Amino acid sequence: MRFAFTAAGTVAAAVLTLVIGVTAVRAQHVIHGCEIKSNTVCPGVDLQHAYLKGADLDGAVLTAADLSGTSLAGALLTAADLSNAYLAGADLSGASLRKANLAGADLRDTNLSEANLTGAILTGARLTGANIVDAIWIDGRKCGPKSLGDCR
Repeated sequence: MRFAFTAAGTVAAAVLTLVIGVTAVRAQHVIHGCEIKSNTVCPGVDLQHAYLKGADLDGAVLTAADLSGTSLAGALLTAADLSNAYLAGADLSGASLRKANLAGADLRDTNLSEANLTGAILTGARLTGANIVDAIWIDGRKCGPKSLGDCR
């Protein structure tokens, strides 16, 4: 069997590649049995080092989940339950964490710059080394340029 490659054949191959690529992206929306979407319930799930930039996880229940090293930059986590979650080294820059429950969460060395933490619960959370520069703090004030581990 011979194949002749034409411009039309090249376009068809590109479309096939694109369709396969889209399918692969859709398949990645479930990680370790956890569907990445708003109001998902995945307590204790292992999502360490996942790429979830801009993900919509509003209202998600991720209690005691391992999100260490995960990219959640610009993610929507409004009213999410991240209590006792392990987020050390995660990138939450620009994320919406309004009214999120972060009680007991490990946020050491986390990037929270420009994140919105208005009304978030941080009781018992560990923030050592966390970058909070330009974040909106739980009381609505903007954190200054020297905010490392605490809003100043």
